[in-house]
Amino acid sequence: MSIAPASPRQPSSPWALDVADLFWDAPTHPHVAIRSYTESVTVRYSDEGEARLVCAFGEGSARLDVRVDHQMLYVYWRETAPETHYLRGFDLRTRATLFTLQVAPMNVTAMGTESRPRS
Repeated sequence: MSIAPASPRQPSSPWALDVADLFWDAPTHPHVAIRSYTESVTVRYSDEGEARLVCAFGEGSARLDVRVDHQMLYVYWRETAPETHYLRGFDLRTRATLFTLQVAPMNVTAMGTESRPRS
């Protein structure tokens, strides 16, 4: 499920999604906040006072996509100097970043499409 497509026309107010209802019954609820495509992605849990920073984007970087699949939050972004793409996986249950990978853009499925074998 893609929850925040990248768009320079996106408002500066954060996108917000209470993802707990999507995939598990738990006493605490993760709440994902996504500021504009050049700012940050955070997760705040109902039993914590402060939000956890999952990804921050500085000058020369931009968020391309954010997706939730079961308990995983995926953030895909690019840096412009040099042109480099990254994918970060954050486990919403364990509250930890599991990986940050440098990826080739051709290996990342575009939003709203499915990977299909080439004929």
